[in-house]
Amino acid sequence: ELARECGGDLAELVLREGQALRQLREARAETLDRRQRPLRGGSLIVPAPKASTGEHRRVRVIAGDVSLAREPPGLSSILNVLPARIVSATPVEADEIIAVLALGADGSGARLLSRLTRKSWEQLRLAEGTSVYAQVKAVALAPGRGELG
Repeated sequence: ELARECGGDLAELVLREGQALRQLREARAETLDRRQRPLRGGSLIVPAPKASTGEHRRVRVIAGDVSLAREPPGLSSILNVLPARIVSATPVEADEIIAVLALGADGSGARLLSRLTRKSWEQLRLAEGTSVYAQVKAVALAPGRGELG
């Protein structure tokens, strides 16, 4: 269901409450190249290109840019690594799976999608309820107020 809401391969973090949503909605990109954005279950380092004062932004993550690890990864060029729990998984083709993740060690945070091969799913012995580390390769800020779409 979340995959359909996010347009298939495109996953947008579902941030629906509290301070994190308010901060994302009011994000103003100033002169910094990157900013840390809090969200339920962690935080993301996001690009912060120049924007007009008061311009609203939302965080966008493509499911194919989210890989999963069973153990904390070592040194890496990937800046965004977040603990998460697998909430559900749906086969989308013969060899691919879309996993819905709940961020945070307890799995109570914002939702994120990950697209992975069935081979990786089986090799890592993943299942609903499994604790993982979401490795987010790319994050973008898009115009908008944080709504899905």
